[in-house]
Amino acid sequence: MRAHGLVTAKIRCFNRSTNDFFDRYYFADLGKYTEAEQHRFQTVLARSVNHQSFPGIRDLMRETPEGALPSRIDGPSHHFFVPDYFEDETGEPIDPIEIAKHLTGEEFPVTFDVRSVLKLGPTAIERKHLWTQETANEFAHFFQLIEVISTGAWITSPVQLSGHANSINDDRLLNVTGFNCPPLSEMFAVLLPIRQLYSSDEVFNRVCKLYLRHTSDQRKRTWVTWNKKCFNDYLESSRWVPSVGIKNVRHLLDTVMYGAGLVHYSKTPPNTRQEFRDLIARGSREQIIFDFVTSCHFLYGYANHAFFVFRQDFDHWIQEEGCARPDVVCVHELFRSGI
Repeated sequence: MRAHGLVTAKIRCFNRSTNDFFDRYYFADLGKYTEAEQHRFQTVLARSVNHQSFPGIRDLMRETPEGALPSRIDGPSHHFFVPDYFEDETGEPIDPIEIAKHLTGEEFPVTFDVRSVLKLGPTAIERKHLWTQETANEFAHFFQLIEVISTGAWITSPVQLSGHANSINDDRLLNVTGFNCPPLSEMFAVLLPIRQLYSSDEVFNRVCKLYLRHTSDQRKRTWVTWNKKCFNDYLESSRWVPSVGIKNVRHLLDTVMYGAGLVHYSKTPPNTRQEFRDLIARGSREQIIFDFVTSCHFLYGYANHAFFVFRQDFDHWIQEEGCARPDVVCVHELFRSGI
């Protein structure tokens, strides 16, 4: 069956000759493509579009001036931004680390891309006399949370929202025509670990503070400080949540988790549950849950990138520098089948 609708994308670009960043806008009217080409679009759009999947449809999309879209296209619209994909001034893909090399002239520049940090390799511990077994346990607990979240089925479940918007830059859909999200059982499996990362437990901020105390590499210290700031700024941002009375991402997460009774129902004040009912009544259920699941993905993403940096040095400090090892119970071993 032939598909109809509009696919739009905003791509971040870098001009090698001027060292300037700029955006390109692309669109595709699905009704004008062959069934084989439409299948390529559907395969990519079935999951979150990233730097690995976008090249699969890049050659099918046409460039358009910002905000200039066909006046009338039947069918739903799909809009996406690929934050980890870049192109140069000729339209060719360019790696973020290559951009940093071009800008700094350094062979191993440290960028927002975690791979640039990992290329530095393990570094010696600082203030070893302050390292304790409880310090090791804090890291081990964080590692286990990330491993539980990353191995959950939710991570590969499609999160997709389609509908009609005013323009390529308008993230609020006027009329939702399609929605996919992880089933409740998959979300339940990761809600408590995700909540521990940011809520009163503040696991992510605590382990960042410990890492900054002990790393001896200023470049890594700068990167972790930046990543921690991104994590906390995202939590307090209102940019990524619907404008229906929700103050920021943290407010959205708490309102859905507590208001829907997903966590701590008996300790949740009645006004929080009422606030959630009002939120659903005022807005689109699909938009709210899409933003909720997307927010969980973003928070996990910041923490997961830091996981690799922490783990590289943690293993080195334990195995090579003789720091105290953790004694927390391994939850994966605890729930392992077999004798």
